[in-house]
Amino acid sequence: MHLESVVCFFAILSLGSIATADPNPNQTGSGKQLYRNRHVARQQLLSTTTRSVPPTQPHVTPAPTFTPTTTGSSTPLAPAAYTLSNGEAAIAIIGATYAAGIGGAVLMIGGTAHPLAAGMIARITGGGPNGDTPEVEIEDSNPVTTTSSSASSSSSAEPTPIPSPYIILFSPNATAQEIQSVNSTLVNHAAPNSLSEVVSHGTGLVVFFKAGINPNQADAIRQAPGVGGVFLDETLGVDQLPSSEQAPLSFASRRSIDTDTPGSPKASVRNPADIKLQSDAVNSLKVISQPAGAKLTELPGYGYAEEAGKGVTIYVIDTGVNAINPEWSSMPGHKDILYAPGAAKTKKDFLNHGSCVASKAGGPVYGTAKNADMVVVKVPRHLHTSAVFTAILEVSNDIFKKKLKGKAVINMSLGHLIPDELHSAYEQLLDSLTAMDVVIVTASGNDAEKGVNDVTHYPALLGPTTDIIVVGAVDNAGYRAPFSQGSGIQLNVSAPGYVDCANGKAHPDTQGRWGTSFAAPAVAGVIAVWLSQDEYKAKLQVEGQVAARVKKMVQDLAYSRVEGQPPVIWNGIDPRGLSCASDHPTGFIKVFEKDGVASGYYDVSSNSTTGGVTENIEQWCLAKCTGPCVSVFLYRIRQSASDGYYICNQYNQPWTNNLVQTGVAAADSGVVFTKSLNRRYCNSPGKTVSRAS
Repeated sequence: MHLESVVCFFAILSLGSIATADPNPNQTGSGKQLYRNRHVARQQLLSTTTRSVPPTQPHVTPAPTFTPTTTGSSTPLAPAAYTLSNGEAAIAIIGATYAAGIGGAVLMIGGTAHPLAAGMIARITGGGPNGDTPEVEIEDSNPVTTTSSSASSSSSAEPTPIPSPYIILFSPNATAQEIQSVNSTLVNHAAPNSLSEVVSHGTGLVVFFKAGINPNQADAIRQAPGVGGVFLDETLGVDQLPSSEQAPLSFASRRSIDTDTPGSPKASVRNPADIKLQSDAVNSLKVISQPAGAKLTELPGYGYAEEAGKGVTIYVIDTGVNAINPEWSSMPGHKDILYAPGAAKTKKDFLNHGSCVASKAGGPVYGTAKNADMVVVKVPRHLHTSAVFTAILEVSNDIFKKKLKGKAVINMSLGHLIPDELHSAYEQLLDSLTAMDVVIVTASGNDAEKGVNDVTHYPALLGPTTDIIVVGAVDNAGYRAPFSQGSGIQLNVSAPGYVDCANGKAHPDTQGRWGTSFAAPAVAGVIAVWLSQDEYKAKLQVEGQVAARVKKMVQDLAYSRVEGQPPVIWNGIDPRGLSCASDHPTGFIKVFEKDGVASGYYDVSSNSTTGGVTENIEQWCLAKCTGPCVSVFLYRIRQSASDGYYICNQYNQPWTNNLVQTGVAAADSGVVFTKSLNRRYCNSPGKTVSRAS
């Protein structure tokens, strides 16, 4: 789950020092966060309409030139208090207080002009040394007070406070009038061109404003009705990725995988009526469908339910995706990319992280939910709190728009630190999703080898008190990976953390990676498959309880592959007994074979040379038969006595020998396979996945 040292939050960003980060993040807020009461969000699903607020936006009340103001409480600044903006000038009155707004102001004291920068406060306290000239106390936003006479007050003023970006977050029960009142204040007093808003399409109300204001203004707004909090828009601390992209000399390779596994309390779960087998699956994928008592070497491949996540959307909040990689381009489900504020709008993976994560969730070769829809939410390199909140709300809005209640899983493999004052608001955002029957899966962290065993980052810290599922890493034999953080109630399940997956770079297509970041999406994919299965509908699809019921099912089916080691995810499938014999591939029947023939009138034709295929030709051709395809004709074109290439013609109709073409001089032996009614079948060792008709 971790980002390399240049990344932040869901994102990966370059971080300098963070003033609010505790030097010991393993203890900062962790203990109190683990056991504090859960905040259940009451607001509806939120959208991500982010727009600048026009300066002409109507106000609830007119904005007079001189307005009584407050500074962090409901008490007036002084018996008489005024706000001056845009260079306005006023003659000072003893006993009055003047606050300089946007554009600053000029205060006339004893005939002398005293400029006030935006954010400064001047208090006129009484007569000066000459007996008749008022004295002025200048206060900046820190605040620091100095006293000067008319002859020296301008030189003694404190430096101009610089407005900082703040998030003004509204409470779930804030009214439209309360929100509009705050908007009016910000329109008048926020730094020019700094005001923007994020709106809920579910309620039509603003969820939060982002604006450039100073600390005094922030204190005043905190007191406004309906405001849930006012926070600096800070850069977030980041949970680091492993220093090496390539998997180390595999810890898994030092463990025998040819061992008996302990029993699972739910090992008697029956296979669904229709299952698939990926015969060429790598071991890290086969582990997912390893039933209790079975040796990994006994399994013919990765078994999974025929639905394979169809109709369920997996959201991956990460560093983008390499859209030209076959693991993305060949996904049969709907694919989309959303962009968090500040993210480069390119179909690329800027840190070679998100591509692997998406591949492990829904990739046709390495994924656990091969028919699921996929939405990647790309985050920027440099991420602040507002972008984090907006990214979560983008997902929430997309789920709301597509009506995916009970049919969405969010994978958050990137861990981060958040300031203490934002804990509650952050948890409310995630709780609002689980309350709408969305499942959230996150990684536990990779710092155990540094002596940090406990979970230290968000959102994994929320696992014990929410329905968020926290995933650790094991090797293929089931032993805890030495880098994997979390134990006890901090960890819900583990999955293989030494993986093969899609490469976020241009070449090659596949890479080896390690980390809890890549264990979590395998679990997210398993959950997507369950949510797509009718047989689990009654068990899981209970309104308001989907996330909790899924978490329980994950824990019920998981079991330790090695006694004393962490429980590992099991998808409930037993693939033993399935096979993919060449003469009778499971799911297909050979109905014709003859030398020297070709075929015509096909719907689609594929060439092995164009596809770069040189081996496993039969499985390559069968994998082409997806969707409406029901039969294939495979034959070889001779180029020489020892060389040639293959043609795979696909038909969307039952095979008939009338399609055979004879007298084709270059044609070698031709063979026809048609789909059988047996729905237990294999997919290819290539890039695409075969599906039932």
